[in-house]
Amino acid sequence: MAEQPVSDRAAYAKGYAAGRKRTHHEVAACVEQLADNAIWNRVFLSLLPVAMTVDGWVHGDEKIQGTDMRIQLAERWADKAVSRLRPEAQ
Repeated sequence: MAEQPVSDRAAYAKGYAAGRKRTHHEVAACVEQLADNAIWNRVFLSLLPVAMTVDGWVHGDEKIQGTDMRIQLAERWADKAVSRLRPEAQ
């Protein structure tokens, strides 16, 4: 196999380094997203028992009743709580 010219090896190394850097940034973004999801899940699961026991509450003109509405209430609370935990993400 013939030896590659120096310019070809430098170009290859530069491209390889750029690809590794891009991969590193993509992995870091995925890890951060997973951490954010884990925080939201913990907040949601801690609020869910409270939302499931509400009685006589009203949101707008709707009375909070039924499982779906109570889960939506816990989701809204979790969204609000996480947004206050991380104001820089807004």
